[in-house]
Amino acid sequence: MKKILILLVMLSYLIIYAEMFTDLTVFKAQKDLYQIICDIEIPSSDIAYLPVDGKITGLINIRAIVRNLNTNQSVNDEWNTKSLISKSEEIKRILSLLDRTSFVLSPGQYELTVIAHDSFSLKEWTIIDTIKIDSTIETPFISDPFIAFTISKDTLNGKFTKNGYAIVPNPSNRFTLSNPLLYIYNEVYNLKKDEKYNIEYDIYNLNDSLILKTEPIEKRAPGFDFVNTNLISILALKEGTYKIKIRFFSDSFDLSKMTIFEKVLAIAEAEITHINVTDEQMKYYSMIKYIASDKEINQYNALDSRGKHNFLINFWLKRDETPNNNKLETLDEFIKNVKFVNSRYSSGLEEGYKSARGRIYLKYGPPDETMIIPMSEGAKSYENWIYYRDSGMQFIFMDMKGFGKYEILYTNVESEDIPANWESYIDDENMIQFYRN
Repeated sequence: MKKILILLVMLSYLIIYAEMFTDLTVFKAQKDLYQIICDIEIPSSDIAYLPVDGKITGLINIRAIVRNLNTNQSVNDEWNTKSLISKSEEIKRILSLLDRTSFVLSPGQYELTVIAHDSFSLKEWTIIDTIKIDSTIETPFISDPFIAFTISKDTLNGKFTKNGYAIVPNPSNRFTLSNPLLYIYNEVYNLKKDEKYNIEYDIYNLNDSLILKTEPIEKRAPGFDFVNTNLISILALKEGTYKIKIRFFSDSFDLSKMTIFEKVLAIAEAEITHINVTDEQMKYYSMIKYIASDKEINQYNALDSRGKHNFLINFWLKRDETPNNNKLETLDEFIKNVKFVNSRYSSGLEEGYKSARGRIYLKYGPPDETMIIPMSEGAKSYENWIYYRDSGMQFIFMDMKGFGKYEILYTNVESEDIPANWESYIDDENMIQFYRN
Protein backbone atom coordinates (compact mmCIF):
# COMPACT_ATOMS: atom_id res chain seq x y z
CA MET A 1 0.00 0.00 0.00
CA LYS A 2 1.32 3.46 -0.84
CA LYS A 3 0.60 6.86 0.65
CA ILE A 4 0.58 9.87 -1.62
CA LEU A 5 -0.02 13.55 -1.00
CA ILE A 6 -2.66 14.28 -3.61
CA LEU A 7 -2.03 17.10 -6.09
CA LEU A 8 -4.24 20.17 -5.78
CA VAL A 9 -5.10 21.97 -9.00
CA MET A 10 -6.93 25.28 -9.09
CA LEU A 11 -9.76 25.07 -11.60
CA SER A 12 -11.61 28.07 -12.94
CA TYR A 13 -15.12 26.70 -12.81
CA LEU A 14 -17.54 25.91 -10.04
CA ILE A 15 -18.06 22.25 -9.27
CA ILE A 16 -21.71 21.40 -9.79
CA TYR A 17 -22.13 17.70 -9.14
CA ALA A 18 -20.83 15.24 -6.59
CA GLU A 19 -18.83 13.08 -8.94
CA MET A 20 -15.50 11.45 -9.60
CA PHE A 21 -13.95 11.52 -13.06
CA THR A 22 -11.54 8.99 -14.55
CA ASP A 23 -9.60 8.97 -17.82
CA LEU A 24 -7.92 5.87 -19.27
CA THR A 25 -4.98 5.96 -21.68
CA VAL A 26 -3.02 3.09 -23.22
CA PHE A 27 0.72 3.26 -23.93
CA LYS A 28 3.27 0.73 -25.08
CA ALA A 29 5.44 -0.59 -22.23
CA GLN A 30 7.77 -3.15 -23.80
CA LYS A 31 7.47 -5.78 -26.51
CA ASP A 32 3.81 -6.88 -26.36
CA LEU A 33 3.02 -5.37 -22.94
CA TYR A 34 1.05 -2.15 -22.50
CA GLN A 35 0.75 0.44 -19.75
CA ILE A 36 -2.76 1.48 -18.76
CA ILE A 37 -2.78 4.85 -16.99
CA CYS A 38 -5.88 5.84 -15.06
CA ASP A 39 -6.11 9.48 -13.99
CA ILE A 40 -8.60 10.25 -11.23
CA GLU A 41 -10.25 13.58 -10.38
CA ILE A 42 -12.48 14.30 -7.37
CA PRO A 43 -13.89 17.80 -6.78
CA SER A 44 -12.67 18.97 -3.38
CA SER A 45 -16.09 20.50 -2.74
CA ASP A 46 -17.36 16.94 -2.37
CA ILE A 47 -14.64 15.84 0.05
CA ALA A 48 -14.95 16.24 3.82
CA TYR A 49 -12.09 18.23 5.40
CA LEU A 50 -11.42 18.19 9.13
CA PRO A 51 -8.65 19.65 11.31
CA VAL A 52 -5.93 17.04 11.80
CA ASP A 53 -2.78 18.06 13.68
CA GLY A 54 -3.63 21.70 13.06
CA LYS A 55 -4.12 21.24 9.29
CA ILE A 56 -7.32 21.14 7.22
CA THR A 57 -7.15 17.59 5.92
CA GLY A 58 -9.10 15.28 3.66
CA LEU A 59 -8.50 11.53 3.71
CA ILE A 60 -9.42 9.39 0.71
CA ASN A 61 -8.90 5.68 0.16
CA ILE A 62 -8.71 4.73 -3.52
CA ARG A 63 -8.87 1.21 -4.90
CA ALA A 64 -8.46 0.27 -8.57
CA ILE A 65 -9.22 -3.26 -9.78
CA VAL A 66 -8.42 -4.53 -13.28
CA ARG A 67 -10.18 -7.75 -14.31
CA ASN A 68 -9.39 -9.75 -17.45
CA LEU A 69 -12.78 -10.40 -19.03
CA ASN A 70 -11.52 -13.59 -20.69
CA THR A 71 -9.73 -15.27 -17.77
CA ASN A 72 -11.51 -13.46 -14.88
CA GLN A 73 -8.11 -12.91 -13.25
CA SER A 74 -7.65 -9.56 -11.56
CA VAL A 75 -4.97 -7.26 -10.14
CA ASN A 76 -5.53 -4.26 -7.91
CA ASP A 77 -3.88 -1.20 -6.47
CA GLU A 78 -4.99 0.44 -3.23
CA TRP A 79 -3.64 3.48 -1.43
CA ASN A 80 -4.56 6.21 1.03
CA THR A 81 -4.38 9.82 -0.09
CA LYS A 82 -4.03 12.78 2.26
CA SER A 83 -5.17 16.17 0.95
CA LEU A 84 -4.26 19.43 2.68
CA ILE A 85 -5.88 22.77 1.86
CA SER A 86 -5.39 26.29 3.20
CA LYS A 87 -7.99 28.49 4.87
CA SER A 88 -8.56 30.52 1.69
CA GLU A 89 -8.97 27.38 -0.38
CA GLU A 90 -11.46 26.05 2.17
CA ILE A 91 -13.60 29.13 1.56
CA LYS A 92 -13.44 28.94 -2.24
CA ARG A 93 -13.55 25.18 -2.63
CA ILE A 94 -12.91 25.42 -6.36
CA LEU A 95 -10.13 22.86 -6.34
CA SER A 96 -9.92 19.43 -7.82
CA LEU A 97 -7.96 16.53 -6.38
CA LEU A 98 -5.91 14.57 -8.89
CA ASP A 99 -4.33 11.16 -8.57
CA ARG A 100 -3.08 8.41 -10.84
CA THR A 101 -2.55 4.67 -10.95
CA SER A 102 -1.23 2.42 -13.71
CA PHE A 103 -1.03 -1.24 -14.68
CA VAL A 104 1.10 -3.15 -17.19
CA LEU A 105 -1.07 -5.63 -19.11
CA SER A 106 -0.92 -8.01 -22.05
CA PRO A 107 -3.37 -7.73 -24.99
CA GLY A 108 -6.97 -8.57 -24.10
CA GLN A 109 -10.25 -7.14 -22.87
CA TYR A 110 -10.37 -5.72 -19.35
CA GLU A 111 -12.76 -4.16 -16.89
CA LEU A 112 -11.42 -1.38 -14.66
CA THR A 113 -13.23 -0.47 -11.45
CA VAL A 114 -12.16 2.58 -9.44
CA ILE A 115 -13.60 3.04 -5.94
CA ALA A 116 -12.83 6.12 -3.84
CA HIS A 117 -13.92 6.29 -0.20
CA ASP A 118 -13.99 9.44 1.92
CA SER A 119 -12.73 8.44 5.37
CA PHE A 120 -14.55 11.32 7.11
CA SER A 121 -17.94 11.56 5.36
CA LEU A 122 -18.00 7.86 4.33
CA LYS A 123 -19.10 9.00 0.88
CA GLU A 124 -18.06 6.61 -1.88
CA TRP A 125 -17.61 7.04 -5.63
CA THR A 126 -17.42 4.15 -8.10
CA ILE A 127 -16.65 4.15 -11.83
CA ILE A 128 -16.53 1.01 -13.98
CA ASP A 129 -15.08 1.11 -17.49
CA THR A 130 -13.90 -1.40 -20.08
CA ILE A 131 -10.84 -1.29 -22.28
CA LYS A 132 -9.53 -3.43 -25.13
CA ILE A 133 -5.80 -3.80 -25.80
CA ASP A 134 -4.77 -5.01 -29.25
CA SER A 135 -1.40 -6.56 -30.03
CA THR A 136 0.80 -4.18 -32.06
CA ILE A 137 4.33 -5.55 -31.72
CA GLU A 138 5.73 -4.40 -35.07
CA THR A 139 3.04 -2.41 -36.84
CA PRO A 140 2.99 1.42 -36.57
CA PHE A 141 0.54 2.70 -34.00
CA ILE A 142 -0.12 5.68 -31.75
CA SER A 143 -1.11 5.80 -28.11
CA ASP A 144 -4.28 7.29 -26.73
CA PRO A 145 -3.89 11.05 -26.22
CA PHE A 146 -3.57 12.74 -22.85
CA ILE A 147 -5.81 15.82 -22.81
CA ALA A 148 -4.19 18.00 -20.15
CA PHE A 149 -4.42 21.34 -18.36
CA THR A 150 -0.70 21.95 -18.92
CA ILE A 151 2.34 20.13 -20.30
CA SER A 152 5.88 21.25 -19.53
CA LYS A 153 9.42 19.86 -19.49
CA ASP A 154 10.28 18.20 -16.19
CA THR A 155 13.32 16.37 -14.83
CA LEU A 156 11.95 15.52 -11.37
CA ASN A 157 10.10 12.38 -12.48
CA GLY A 158 7.04 13.03 -10.31
CA LYS A 159 3.72 11.21 -10.26
CA PHE A 160 2.44 13.06 -13.33
CA THR A 161 5.73 12.98 -15.26
CA LYS A 162 6.06 10.84 -18.38
CA ASN A 163 9.13 10.74 -20.63
CA GLY A 164 10.45 14.03 -19.29
CA TYR A 165 7.13 15.91 -19.47
CA ALA A 166 5.07 17.06 -16.48
CA ILE A 167 1.48 16.49 -17.57
CA VAL A 168 -1.27 17.92 -15.35
CA PRO A 169 -4.19 15.72 -16.42
CA ASN A 170 -7.78 16.79 -16.94
CA PRO A 171 -9.81 13.60 -16.39
CA SER A 172 -13.10 15.46 -16.84
CA ASN A 173 -11.82 16.79 -20.22
CA ARG A 174 -13.57 20.04 -19.36
CA PHE A 175 -12.21 23.46 -20.38
CA THR A 176 -13.40 27.01 -19.69
CA LEU A 177 -12.76 30.58 -20.81
CA SER A 178 -10.07 30.81 -18.13
CA ASN A 179 -8.18 27.76 -19.41
CA PRO A 180 -8.92 27.68 -23.15
CA LEU A 181 -5.74 25.85 -24.20
CA LEU A 182 -6.09 22.16 -24.87
CA TYR A 183 -2.74 20.45 -24.28
CA ILE A 184 -2.15 17.12 -26.04
CA TYR A 185 0.42 14.42 -25.34
CA ASN A 186 0.69 11.08 -27.12
CA GLU A 187 3.33 8.56 -28.16
CA VAL A 188 4.18 7.09 -31.55
CA TYR A 189 5.61 3.62 -32.07
CA ASN A 190 7.25 1.46 -34.73
CA LEU A 191 7.82 4.05 -37.46
CA LYS A 192 10.78 3.48 -39.77
CA LYS A 193 13.81 5.77 -39.49
CA ASP A 194 13.55 8.88 -41.71
CA GLU A 195 10.06 7.86 -42.85
CA LYS A 196 8.04 10.95 -43.78
CA TYR A 197 4.68 11.36 -42.06
CA ASN A 198 2.09 14.07 -41.44
CA ILE A 199 0.19 15.14 -38.32
CA GLU A 200 -3.15 16.92 -38.29
CA TYR A 201 -5.73 17.77 -35.64
CA ASP A 202 -9.45 18.02 -36.44
CA ILE A 203 -12.28 19.03 -34.11
CA TYR A 204 -15.86 17.84 -34.72
CA ASN A 205 -19.15 18.35 -32.95
CA LEU A 206 -21.18 15.35 -31.80
CA ASN A 207 -22.96 15.30 -35.17
CA ASP A 208 -19.56 14.68 -36.82
CA SER A 209 -19.58 18.09 -38.51
CA LEU A 210 -16.05 19.46 -38.93
CA ILE A 211 -15.60 22.57 -36.75
CA LEU A 212 -11.84 23.19 -36.84
CA LYS A 213 -9.08 21.74 -39.01
CA THR A 214 -5.33 22.28 -38.75
CA GLU A 215 -2.97 22.14 -41.70
CA PRO A 216 -0.96 18.88 -41.87
CA ILE A 217 2.58 19.19 -40.52
CA GLU A 218 5.19 17.05 -42.27
CA LYS A 219 7.93 15.42 -40.18
CA ARG A 220 10.48 12.60 -40.32
CA ALA A 221 10.48 9.67 -37.93
CA PRO A 222 13.59 9.49 -35.71
CA GLY A 223 13.90 5.71 -35.95
CA PHE A 224 12.72 5.02 -32.40
CA ASP A 225 9.51 5.45 -30.43
CA PHE A 226 8.88 9.12 -29.70
CA VAL A 227 6.64 11.66 -27.99
CA ASN A 228 4.33 14.14 -29.70
CA THR A 229 2.97 17.21 -27.88
CA ASN A 230 0.87 20.13 -29.02
CA LEU A 231 -1.59 22.71 -27.79
CA ILE A 232 -4.72 24.01 -29.49
CA SER A 233 -6.70 27.10 -28.55
CA ILE A 234 -10.41 26.41 -28.18
CA LEU A 235 -11.26 30.00 -27.24
CA ALA A 236 -13.32 30.49 -30.41
CA LEU A 237 -15.43 27.39 -29.84
CA LYS A 238 -18.97 27.79 -28.60
CA GLU A 239 -20.06 26.09 -25.40
CA GLY A 240 -20.66 22.41 -26.04
CA THR A 241 -19.17 18.95 -26.34
CA TYR A 242 -16.67 18.17 -29.10
CA LYS A 243 -14.47 15.40 -30.44
CA ILE A 244 -10.83 15.94 -31.31
CA LYS A 245 -9.21 13.62 -33.82
CA ILE A 246 -5.42 13.25 -33.92
CA ARG A 247 -4.17 11.76 -37.18
CA PHE A 248 -0.72 10.49 -38.21
CA PHE A 249 -0.52 9.44 -41.86
CA SER A 250 1.90 8.66 -44.68
CA ASP A 251 1.90 6.66 -47.90
CA SER A 252 2.15 3.43 -45.89
CA PHE A 253 -0.06 4.04 -42.85
CA ASP A 254 -2.98 6.10 -41.59
CA LEU A 255 -3.39 6.18 -37.80
CA SER A 256 -5.87 8.18 -35.74
CA LYS A 257 -7.24 8.49 -32.23
CA MET A 258 -10.27 10.44 -31.07
CA THR A 259 -11.38 11.69 -27.67
CA ILE A 260 -14.16 13.89 -26.34
CA PHE A 261 -13.82 17.21 -24.51
CA GLU A 262 -16.23 19.85 -23.28
CA LYS A 263 -16.06 23.64 -23.63
CA VAL A 264 -18.05 25.51 -20.97
CA LEU A 265 -18.60 29.14 -20.12
CA ALA A 266 -18.36 30.47 -16.57
CA ILE A 267 -21.18 28.99 -14.50
CA ALA A 268 -23.11 31.45 -12.38
CA GLU A 269 -24.02 30.33 -8.90
CA ALA A 270 -27.71 30.77 -9.69
CA GLU A 271 -27.40 28.16 -12.41
CA ILE A 272 -26.27 25.42 -10.05
CA THR A 273 -28.69 22.52 -10.20
CA HIS A 274 -31.16 22.01 -7.37
CA ILE A 275 -31.24 18.26 -7.88
CA ASN A 276 -29.59 16.73 -4.85
CA VAL A 277 -28.42 13.22 -5.60
CA THR A 278 -28.12 11.21 -2.40
CA ASP A 279 -25.21 8.89 -1.67
CA GLU A 280 -27.52 5.90 -2.08
CA GLN A 281 -28.81 7.14 -5.44
CA MET A 282 -25.21 7.63 -6.62
CA LYS A 283 -24.51 3.93 -5.99
CA TYR A 284 -27.31 2.80 -8.31
CA TYR A 285 -27.98 5.55 -10.86
CA SER A 286 -25.54 4.21 -13.48
CA MET A 287 -27.24 0.77 -13.66
CA ILE A 288 -29.28 1.84 -16.67
CA LYS A 289 -28.51 -1.16 -18.90
CA TYR A 290 -31.47 -3.00 -17.39
CA ILE A 291 -34.05 -0.52 -18.66
CA ALA A 292 -32.34 1.71 -21.25
CA SER A 293 -32.79 1.38 -25.00
CA ASP A 294 -29.87 0.49 -27.28
CA LYS A 295 -29.86 4.09 -28.51
CA GLU A 296 -29.61 5.43 -24.96
CA ILE A 297 -26.79 3.02 -24.14
CA ASN A 298 -24.85 4.15 -27.23
CA GLN A 299 -25.39 7.81 -26.33
CA TYR A 300 -24.21 7.18 -22.77
CA ASN A 301 -21.09 5.27 -23.84
CA ALA A 302 -20.06 8.10 -26.18
CA LEU A 303 -19.90 10.65 -23.35
CA ASP A 304 -17.09 11.60 -21.00
CA SER A 305 -17.44 11.25 -17.22
CA ARG A 306 -19.20 14.57 -16.66
CA GLY A 307 -21.44 14.10 -19.67
CA LYS A 308 -22.40 10.68 -18.35
CA HIS A 309 -23.47 12.20 -15.03
CA ASN A 310 -25.69 14.76 -16.78
CA PHE A 311 -27.12 12.04 -19.01
CA LEU A 312 -27.95 9.82 -16.02
CA ILE A 313 -29.76 12.59 -14.16
CA ASN A 314 -31.89 13.34 -17.23
CA PHE A 315 -32.38 9.62 -17.89
CA TRP A 316 -34.09 9.14 -14.53
CA LEU A 317 -35.86 12.52 -14.45
CA LYS A 318 -37.70 11.97 -17.72
CA ARG A 319 -39.06 8.66 -16.39
CA ASP A 320 -40.63 10.29 -13.33
CA GLU A 321 -44.38 10.82 -13.35
CA THR A 322 -43.74 14.24 -11.82
CA PRO A 323 -40.35 15.25 -13.30
CA ASN A 324 -40.53 18.82 -12.03
CA ASN A 325 -40.14 17.89 -8.36
CA ASN A 326 -36.48 16.84 -8.94
CA LYS A 327 -36.75 13.84 -6.59
CA LEU A 328 -35.73 11.05 -9.01
CA GLU A 329 -38.70 8.92 -7.94
CA THR A 330 -38.18 6.32 -10.68
CA LEU A 331 -34.60 5.84 -9.54
CA ASP A 332 -35.78 5.34 -5.94
CA GLU A 333 -38.23 2.67 -7.12
CA PHE A 334 -35.48 1.02 -9.16
CA ILE A 335 -33.25 0.94 -6.06
CA LYS A 336 -36.03 -0.83 -4.14
CA ASN A 337 -36.23 -3.42 -6.94
CA VAL A 338 -32.46 -3.96 -6.90
CA LYS A 339 -32.54 -4.54 -3.16
CA PHE A 340 -35.45 -6.94 -3.59
CA VAL A 341 -33.77 -9.08 -6.27
CA ASN A 342 -30.55 -9.09 -4.25
CA SER A 343 -32.43 -10.47 -1.25
CA ARG A 344 -34.51 -12.93 -3.31
CA TYR A 345 -32.25 -14.16 -6.13
CA SER A 346 -28.67 -13.93 -4.85
CA SER A 347 -26.69 -17.16 -4.68
CA GLY A 348 -23.17 -18.14 -3.78
CA LEU A 349 -22.31 -17.71 -7.46
CA GLU A 350 -23.68 -14.23 -8.15
CA GLU A 351 -25.54 -11.26 -6.72
CA GLY A 352 -29.26 -11.11 -7.39
CA TYR A 353 -29.19 -8.15 -9.76
CA LYS A 354 -26.67 -9.98 -11.96
CA SER A 355 -28.78 -13.16 -12.14
CA ALA A 356 -31.13 -14.04 -14.99
CA ARG A 357 -34.22 -13.70 -12.78
CA GLY A 358 -32.95 -10.45 -11.28
CA ARG A 359 -32.22 -8.94 -14.69
CA ILE A 360 -35.68 -9.81 -16.06
CA TYR A 361 -37.35 -8.51 -12.89
CA LEU A 362 -35.49 -5.20 -13.14
CA LYS A 363 -36.33 -4.87 -16.83
CA TYR A 364 -40.00 -5.85 -16.80
CA GLY A 365 -41.01 -5.65 -13.15
CA PRO A 366 -42.73 -8.40 -11.15
CA PRO A 367 -44.43 -11.11 -13.27
CA ASP A 368 -48.22 -11.31 -13.35
CA GLU A 369 -48.10 -15.07 -12.80
CA THR A 370 -45.40 -17.20 -11.19
CA MET A 371 -45.21 -20.98 -10.95
CA ILE A 372 -42.38 -22.49 -8.89
CA ILE A 373 -41.60 -26.19 -9.32
CA PRO A 374 -39.10 -27.55 -6.78
CA MET A 375 -36.46 -30.13 -7.70
CA SER A 376 -37.62 -33.74 -7.56
CA GLU A 377 -36.10 -37.08 -8.44
CA GLY A 378 -35.03 -36.99 -12.06
CA ALA A 379 -36.23 -33.41 -12.57
CA LYS A 380 -34.57 -30.03 -12.05
CA SER A 381 -36.26 -27.13 -10.27
CA TYR A 382 -37.62 -24.31 -12.39
CA GLU A 383 -39.75 -21.16 -12.31
CA ASN A 384 -42.30 -20.11 -14.91
CA TRP A 385 -42.98 -16.36 -15.19
CA ILE A 386 -45.86 -14.88 -17.24
CA TYR A 387 -46.35 -11.22 -18.18
CA TYR A 388 -49.68 -10.17 -19.70
CA ARG A 389 -48.41 -7.06 -21.51
CA ASP A 390 -46.82 -6.88 -24.97
CA SER A 391 -49.12 -9.66 -26.24
CA GLY A 392 -47.83 -11.96 -23.50
CA MET A 393 -44.29 -12.76 -22.41
CA GLN A 394 -43.05 -15.97 -20.83
CA PHE A 395 -39.77 -16.80 -19.10
CA ILE A 396 -38.83 -20.25 -17.83
CA PHE A 397 -35.82 -20.30 -15.50
CA MET A 398 -34.13 -23.58 -14.58
CA ASP A 399 -31.42 -24.53 -12.11
CA MET A 400 -29.49 -26.29 -14.87
CA LYS A 401 -26.54 -27.48 -12.76
CA GLY A 402 -28.23 -27.88 -9.40
CA PHE A 403 -26.18 -25.18 -7.64
CA GLY A 404 -28.95 -22.63 -7.20
CA LYS A 405 -28.08 -20.54 -10.26
CA TYR A 406 -31.20 -20.23 -12.40
CA GLU A 407 -30.73 -19.57 -16.13
CA ILE A 408 -33.22 -18.72 -18.86
CA LEU A 409 -34.24 -22.03 -20.41
CA TYR A 410 -37.03 -20.66 -22.60
CA THR A 411 -38.67 -17.36 -23.49
CA ASN A 412 -40.75 -16.11 -26.39
CA VAL A 413 -38.92 -12.76 -26.29
CA GLU A 414 -36.81 -12.80 -29.44
CA SER A 415 -34.09 -10.54 -28.08
CA GLU A 416 -33.21 -13.08 -25.38
CA ASP A 417 -30.89 -16.03 -26.05
CA ILE A 418 -32.03 -19.53 -25.11
CA PRO A 419 -30.30 -22.93 -25.37
CA ALA A 420 -30.65 -24.63 -28.74
CA ASN A 421 -31.78 -27.84 -27.01
CA TRP A 422 -34.25 -26.22 -24.62
CA GLU A 423 -37.04 -28.62 -25.63
CA SER A 424 -35.13 -31.57 -24.21
CA TYR A 425 -35.56 -30.09 -20.72
CA ILE A 426 -39.32 -29.59 -21.00
CA ASP A 427 -41.36 -32.60 -19.88
CA ASP A 428 -44.75 -30.94 -20.16
CA GLU A 429 -45.31 -29.19 -23.50
CA ASN A 430 -48.42 -27.52 -22.06
CA MET A 431 -46.05 -25.40 -19.98
CA ILE A 432 -45.28 -23.29 -23.07
CA GLN A 433 -48.00 -20.66 -23.31
CA PHE A 434 -46.35 -18.20 -25.69
CA TYR A 435 -44.27 -19.43 -28.62
CA ARG A 436 -41.57 -17.65 -30.54
CA ASN A 437 -42.61 -16.38 -33.95
